[in-house]
Amino acid sequence: KLNMVAQMLRKHVGHHVMVLNMSERSYNSDALPGTVMDVSFRGLPSPPLDLLCELCITVSSFLASAENAAVVVHCYQGFTRTACFLAAFLWWRGRGESPEAVLGKVCKKLGLSPEAPLPSQLRGLTWFQRVIGDGEQPRPVPLVLSQVMINGVPQFDEDPGAFRPVVEVWQGGAIIFTTAPQEGHQPVASFSSTSECAFIPVGAAVAGDVLVRVRHLPVTGEPVSAFRVALHTGFVDLDLLCFHLGKKDLDGGSRDKRIKEGTRVNLIFEANGEAPDAAEDIFSRAAAEGRRQRAAAQPTPAAGPGAPVDEDIAERELAAMLGGLDVLDVPPAPLTPPAAAAAEPGVIVEVDGVMEETAETASDGNGRAAPPPPPPPPPPADSDSQRAETVAAPPPPPAEDELEGAETVAAP
Repeated sequence: KLNMVAQMLRKHVGHHVMVLNMSERSYNSDALPGTVMDVSFRGLPSPPLDLLCELCITVSSFLASAENAAVVVHCYQGFTRTACFLAAFLWWRGRGESPEAVLGKVCKKLGLSPEAPLPSQLRGLTWFQRVIGDGEQPRPVPLVLSQVMINGVPQFDEDPGAFRPVVEVWQGGAIIFTTAPQEGHQPVASFSSTSECAFIPVGAAVAGDVLVRVRHLPVTGEPVSAFRVALHTGFVDLDLLCFHLGKKDLDGGSRDKRIKEGTRVNLIFEANGEAPDAAEDIFSRAAAEGRRQRAAAQPTPAAGPGAPVDEDIAERELAAMLGGLDVLDVPPAPLTPPAAAAAEPGVIVEVDGVMEETAETASDGNGRAAPPPPPPPPPPADSDSQRAETVAAPPPPPAEDELEGAETVAAP
């Protein structure tokens, strides 16, 4: 299948290609034209804010390096990692009113439901817009996540209902803290589902992009995920030192009936030292380049006094770029390439997990997915339907397929 993808790229794109591999899986890329860049952000549903800024600058520079340059983006399954990056990049280039508005058009082009992106992915796009569009700098103050407070205790067991939460904190692609029971330590605290609130002490030093995952530990059997939250500590209110979330803001919990309506989750922080000295950083560079890109995309008057201004130029350019965004699905049968013109300069092509040697994708209208590659299998899914997860020490990182949860449907 990889050779088939390579043939399709050479036919429709050419040789000046950059492939962004966001699948967290490595593969032999010798057959592919151009360069493959492994973009790793394990445990997070979308690129960390600093990495997203770096990618925008890198991809824009590559597209400007040759007339026929093209960028190919793929993730593992579900498309939402790819869609979020494309939305951020196209908006950064001045195509669309906001990253979220562009995301809706990208999702439509890729056949994704508007509800497919996770709450944390939408938050990330909002913060990206604040950094690039408003010039806001994430506050660099180091913090400690001291406590997770859940108002409205979930019900995961039969009567008498009990919730035994375990908190995991992920940063930099690895678990940095867990409240999971260790040998010789106290067992996990239990909260009745009739209780108003559950308090879980944490005490994890964090900075930048972080994933907080809360699991329920049954008396017997395997742990299951309650919800996940990805956030950037630079947007935590330093006056309140608290990050507030409702049920709709919880990845994997927003549609779970075991999470009560009206549930509120508060991530409570403490300051952890002084902020480092300010310096020219990736956020400032990306914001400056983004301003230049968007200024270049602004409508200009036609020649001559009183000539009308084309107010729709940015939208038309966005539509043209999306029109050139080809979804390269590789069927199991020998490929007959569809009739298509060569990619226009600057086109971005999305490949749906074909690097994983997967079978044909199945869809229920909420997204696209493919079965996992041969052993070793990817980490177990962590979905809104609450598929069980095995206990491990340390547990496997939450990969993209599990982070997208019920937004993906596995092929039979």
